[in-house]
Amino acid sequence: MNNKKQTKNETVNSQLSAINCNYDTTSTIDKLANVWNIFNEMSIAGVLDGKIVEVELETLLNHLLRDGKANAICQAITDTADDFTKMPLREVVNMIKDFFTDTKTAFAGLNVSAILSGRLKQEM
Repeated sequence: MNNKKQTKNETVNSQLSAINCNYDTTSTIDKLANVWNIFNEMSIAGVLDGKIVEVELETLLNHLLRDGKANAICQAITDTADDFTKMPLREVVNMIKDFFTDTKTAFAGLNVSAILSGRLKQEM
């Protein structure tokens, strides 16, 4: 039985990879700026720079679901006008995860605080 479950999970993951291949979730400045703006409209932009943001779950869900921000985020990270509201949630989450993983990888070697503190010391 365990082998059947593993095979089913592998099949689902394979299908998701194939579907997500249809969208380019590579992080670009334009895409990140668009996501930033959407997060800013939702009052959660601080999460992108590591801040703890307090937001009530109902408010967040209203933004994401009722106001269409979940679809807007998917459109921003894929740079398309496609309607993601009918896409299975697992696929949507994987696309978003891929985008933020790529963003994190792009910034991995950049120590912003060290750069800023060095610049600030030079300016003083």
